Amino acid sequence: MTASTKQANQRSRHTESIEEWIATDWRDALSNQYVRPHNLGYADPESPRQDLAGAVTLLAIVVMLTVSDHLLTWVGNHYTMPGGNVLEKLHPSTYLIYLAFLVLVVPVNPARYVAALAGARPALVVYTAAMAGLMGYCTWRFGISGAAFINESLMMPAILAMTMYGLPLSWRRRIFLVSIALIMFDAAIGIVEYAMNARLIPYFISGKPQEEPIFRSTALLGHPLKNASVLAMFLCTFTIIRHHLGLAIVGSTLVTLSLLAFGSRTAFVLCAAVGGAAMLVLVLRSFRSENFSYPKMLGIAMLMLAAPLAAGMLYLIFGEQSRIAQTLFWDTSAESRLLAFQVFDYVTTAELAFGIGPEGIERILAHLKQFTTLTDIENAWILLLLNFGLMCWVLFILAFGWMLLTLLRGTPAAVKAAALVFMVMASSNNSLAVKDSGLVLLVVAVMGAGAYARLADRADAYRYSPRAASAGGSNSRTGLAGSRGIDMPSGRFTTSPRPVAMPNRSA
Repeated sequence: MTASTKQANQRSRHTESIEEWIATDWRDALSNQYVRPHNLGYADPESPRQDLAGAVTLLAIVVMLTVSDHLLTWVGNHYTMPGGNVLEKLHPSTYLIYLAFLVLVVPVNPARYVAALAGARPALVVYTAAMAGLMGYCTWRFGISGAAFINESLMMPAILAMTMYGLPLSWRRRIFLVSIALIMFDAAIGIVEYAMNARLIPYFISGKPQEEPIFRSTALLGHPLKNASVLAMFLCTFTIIRHHLGLAIVGSTLVTLSLLAFGSRTAFVLCAAVGGAAMLVLVLRSFRSENFSYPKMLGIAMLMLAAPLAAGMLYLIFGEQSRIAQTLFWDTSAESRLLAFQVFDYVTTAELAFGIGPEGIERILAHLKQFTTLTDIENAWILLLLNFGLMCWVLFILAFGWMLLTLLRGTPAAVKAAALVFMVMASSNNSLAVKDSGLVLLVVAVMGAGAYARLADRADAYRYSPRAASAGGSNSRTGLAGSRGIDMPSGRFTTSPRPVAMPNRSA
């Protein structure tokens, strides 16, 4: 057997996914060298390069969740307004995400990193290449203004995912927990704003102060609908935070109350539907497995009685001034979602095939406003189709769907529910077709929550294993889902294990 054949066989000896193999020591992994097996329970030290890249990524997410485009407009930055320095057209978090990616890949040769990632997650590389091609096409057709949103809204999720795939799961969990803490802080600010009928940061639309007939909180993320979609998405992930039960309970309560303050009917109905479906599934599974008892049945009955009482208390707290209470019917905003499809009556076949760009969209929108109640095109898919043209739009849909399915593969049901909530919310507004960080935060929620769940499962497996018991650990589970009282491993513990020897399949 030749040396190259031996190296090829050694590379196939994995018990973990290629993704975890990528996040290990690159000096060994990229050169296909065999590494000693990793023993669960022992620390797998992260390299300084990964630590620095993880810290910069964490800083980028903090900036993304605290510095909105409204705040930038308020301080005089031209991020969403015409004019100004070209460097102002990128969000500060965008620079940090690019920096984190460079910190991660430059020391190990970016070409080899991308090549290894293409073998592990080809959908991610294909999507990134597709977005780069779309940016070039839109810049050629409509100028830089017609492609600016692609970098901010559609390219950044791919760059962030490519960076997080190179980080150990412990860093992804850390980023996720910090994001959850900031989401809770944002929800608390929204509730206080609603109670005081005043905003922390002025509300701007197209660079001009905005006043609404029905007050809605804007908090740190700026637009009420953006707050609602991001918070509703993260609300679904609270169910997997079993090692931080206090954080999950307080956070889910704050986020639920804040959804009423932000006044999004779609988010409110979606979260109620997802919560009801989850409760029904849990009850049916308990009956199917005959895993029910008198305390459990009593708890379910109390929840069923408490739900209408809680709804009544929320109505008393928020009163008739809530936008959801006042507009929970078919109004002008809902009508605009249907009127948006009339734009295709004013597009030629050639324009539909190759796109009309932002100026063309504004022209048609101004025409429709003259004789309809259309306020804006609140449908990202229509806007993307008009921007890209049908051929490029189909390319985008295929690449985007493949990437999203790749990210969701193997994640808990709660993470898939979070992605579903976000996609429904994104389909009811224009967040994917303007400068927005919603899709980037979806990547954080999916990859971060998935990493948290995998770390928790392995910590539990180690905690309750015979080996842990022989070392003095406890094999008794207590508390909700058997997870309360678990001592987590060290913060330096990572579940990105190195390749473990397996039998030679070619033998």
